[in-house]
Amino acid sequence: MIGLITIINAIVSGILIGSIYSLIAMGLALIWGVMDVINFAQGDYMMLGAFVTYWLLISTGLDPIISIIFSFAIIFALGVLTQKVVIDRVIESPFVSQVVATFALLLIIRYGAEAGFGPYTRRIEVWYSGITYQVGGIIFPLPEIVSLVISLGITVALYIFLNYTFTGIAMQAVAQNREAASILGINIKRMYWIAFGIGVGISAAGGTLLSTFYPIYPEMGAFFTFLA
Repeated sequence: MIGLITIINAIVSGILIGSIYSLIAMGLALIWGVMDVINFAQGDYMMLGAFVTYWLLISTGLDPIISIIFSFAIIFALGVLTQKVVIDRVIESPFVSQVVATFALLLIIRYGAEAGFGPYTRRIEVWYSGITYQVGGIIFPLPEIVSLVISLGITVALYIFLNYTFTGIAMQAVAQNREAASILGINIKRMYWIAFGIGVGISAAGGTLLSTFYPIYPEMGAFFTFLA
């Protein structure tokens, strides 16, 4: 028989790790909602975010909680470049062409990382690694609690951006009706660039949070793309 404490621990664990899954899914949903493009490489941008965090830690000692800013910024820039160079060329193409293009991105990023970084598993060790709190038999790992809090903060920030800024409202207009948005003077391509950049940047932030308690390796994105 499974005890009540075991069930509660499973629920708590699901909520904590689910907050990171939600970031990856939000990024994927933003890209899909604005451009009608499914980014099969979403989890691989998350993987790049985890590697950015790892290299910043070992080269400068920068804590992942701080490096999340750099991880988002670097992958945001990479996402804008990807949109300009790759996605813009297939945005009006048949759906299968979009799928092939983003799947090709997946292969390039994943196996480029494997060739460049090596197929090794890496782990991040920070002062709060391995710290857990226990309340009535319910376990709360500190890295996952930190990830939950930051994930909620990012979610709120995205909500505010989409609903209370000109750019966010313009992105919603593009998602609803591209032609009408264009007539109103909204730069459609610019909205695409920002949407893709933010979409993969959020996933990279998820990769940074995940790296504090999950092994980092080039093929880690496959599992999380499937979940997203």
